[in-house]
Amino acid sequence: MAEGVDRTIVIIGRTGNGKSALANTIAGRFEGDLFVESSSAHSTTRGTPAHVVTQDVEGRPYRIRIVDTNGFGDTDISEQEVLLELADLARTCDGGIHHVFFVTKQRFTAVEQEAFKLMVNTIFKPDVLPYVTIVRSHTPLREQDDEAIAKKFKVEMASHVPSINEVRAFLMVNNPDVSEYGGLEGRQRTHQLLLRHIVSSGSQAYAPPGFAEVKERIAPVLANKESLEAELARVRAQQATALPGSAEMQQLQAQEQSINTEVNQLTDVIMVVMRELVHVALGALLPKCCIL
Repeated sequence: MAEGVDRTIVIIGRTGNGKSALANTIAGRFEGDLFVESSSAHSTTRGTPAHVVTQDVEGRPYRIRIVDTNGFGDTDISEQEVLLELADLARTCDGGIHHVFFVTKQRFTAVEQEAFKLMVNTIFKPDVLPYVTIVRSHTPLREQDDEAIAKKFKVEMASHVPSINEVRAFLMVNNPDVSEYGGLEGRQRTHQLLLRHIVSSGSQAYAPPGFAEVKERIAPVLANKESLEAELARVRAQQATALPGSAEMQQLQAQEQSINTEVNQLTDVIMVVMRELVHVALGALLPKCCIL
């Protein structure tokens, strides 16, 4: 178990499927103010947002780390972003992963089928399946407890990807906007369902093969890169108040260029290491479906 954390949850799904809404619901942030929610087909998530929250389950407080990954299948995500995301995920999930929530909607599309296979075979390995929960979002309330509908959807998914039969669980939920009629009650219902599932599944964590090596080789470089990016943001903020053409502006622009060069050099280092560690030609796969 990671220090100070009882459960680590990784949420994977295509942008617009409700990943961030699910993350907010687990956290009890029903207004959607912790993870950025979006219903569009373009990802608003960059990097790997992760927050640790404390939730009370049956009288006991649990510290839960929630990791909201970037949307896979998004046409605006490059190979570089995917590899950076994977590196950041390895660093963030120190101590192992207790649950992987794979979020889909009403239909298990061809893109999502490929994404599920890539998640199992590339991001992780097939031994992750007992830790995977399929979460069908946007499910109408009348269907959420309908076992016949759940069985039909699972059978349909497994007909395309047989390994679906090996996952830990299959949940049907909805995370409506709280401004909608019944929205708050809907999120509260899902919140309680997910917390019971997260806790009842036990404390054994999955240790993804290769993540320890990725962390060991990449974490210091990522930390240095993030420090430089923070400095870059500070310089750009100063540029906003500097007079155009002034000596101060010229100095700030020179600093920006220098920092950008260092950031790009560190990014190149990360790319070289990640391509070596991932053992798959991600470039050939990205046109079909970006990982994460």
